[in-house]
Amino acid sequence: MYNISTIKTAFLDIIKWRKFDDPDIPQLDYGLTDAAVTTGIYYNDMSTMLYPENIEKILKHYDSFNYETWDPAIEYVAGKRVSYEGHAYISKIGNTGKIPVSNQTEWKTLISQELLNKTNDNTIKVIEQVLLDKKLNGLRPLMEDLRIFEGAGRIGDVIIKESRFVGISIALKKFNALRATILQMGLQFTQINTDLEIYVYHSSQDSAIKTFKVSTTEINTFNWNAISDCVFDYVKYTSGYDNGMFFIGYYEDDVTGQAINKQIDFTKEPTGCRNCLNGIHNLYAYNMYNKWVTIKPFSAIPNGVKMFDLDDVSYYDDSNFGMNFHITVECDITDLLIDNKNRFMDVIRKQMGVDLLKAIAYSTRNNIFEDRLVKNAITELKGFDGYSGAEADLKQAYKAIDLEMTIDSPCLGKKKRGIKTGAI
Repeated sequence: MYNISTIKTAFLDIIKWRKFDDPDIPQLDYGLTDAAVTTGIYYNDMSTMLYPENIEKILKHYDSFNYETWDPAIEYVAGKRVSYEGHAYISKIGNTGKIPVSNQTEWKTLISQELLNKTNDNTIKVIEQVLLDKKLNGLRPLMEDLRIFEGAGRIGDVIIKESRFVGISIALKKFNALRATILQMGLQFTQINTDLEIYVYHSSQDSAIKTFKVSTTEINTFNWNAISDCVFDYVKYTSGYDNGMFFIGYYEDDVTGQAINKQIDFTKEPTGCRNCLNGIHNLYAYNMYNKWVTIKPFSAIPNGVKMFDLDDVSYYDDSNFGMNFHITVECDITDLLIDNKNRFMDVIRKQMGVDLLKAIAYSTRNNIFEDRLVKNAITELKGFDGYSGAEADLKQAYKAIDLEMTIDSPCLGKKKRGIKTGAI
């Protein structure tokens, strides 16, 4: 899996469009033509045929649409489309009295929006094709929606509150791109708790990286709450934490009643009933989650609501502090793709060039391009011999990308390869 929105934003800066010099064509939005592009590479340079007039013809003719005329007295909301001096614009943010042609912070041409959409769609198209070629497009969860144990604690086995922060620690095994997600949290308390605050800490951060509220409606049994966006990454570059351990739990002073304890050791294969349903599940669950995560109950001396000192943490092998989870483990290659975005640069640019040339060569809009341009576009695509044009170059660019060495083996569905030794 990968985050499409994050990918689009990150990849937009590696290749830009040269500004249109033709005064009769509305200027492109600065987000597409940023002069600070570090690579110095532009889509327009792919072919002499990709000059502004042809690109404008490829895109939709928004300027011919009957949008209302811009009025300086009207307050426009984001996304509003208007006509100004014969050209179509869309508001980027709410504004009043900002002339579309001279205020790019508030307005952009609809041609810019269309070209932005085409640019983003081209990026995703290339990534999907590369992942398909490398057999990475079918990355399925390594462990999907697994309840880490079945059964509940005995009603009389309660945990005495000692004003601690208690819960479950989770450490992902050292595979880059590994991600664990808590889907549901189960709580077993002697009294009903409403909006109990749950905190998620990481060992490298001073403050909680996430908080959310859960409630119980029944006593002495597990109550389950669906959890959203509770994600643990082995490496999370954008958030500033790397490796380390996650701690998810609650402050005992916030709890009404007491937690009911389930005596369970998450670090060892369960030794209970092997033929009963709970026993079968717990053995299966242990063998699944133990491949990808290390789970350990803990208690800590509170530090206000800040991350506690790791020297003040105690770990247990016979407790769950009234907690249980549904957890999924999968590979999120968003950061890996972003780290390797320059590897995609050549093929993204060539794919765009091929698509635009095809739009010229095989346009279904009558008489939009002269016969000469159509023939030239076909020649650029196929080459003079039919085999050496832009399409052939694009195929070679796809073959040249190598991602497998940057992604850890579980995400490839392969075992790690070691050095073979033996008699010669």
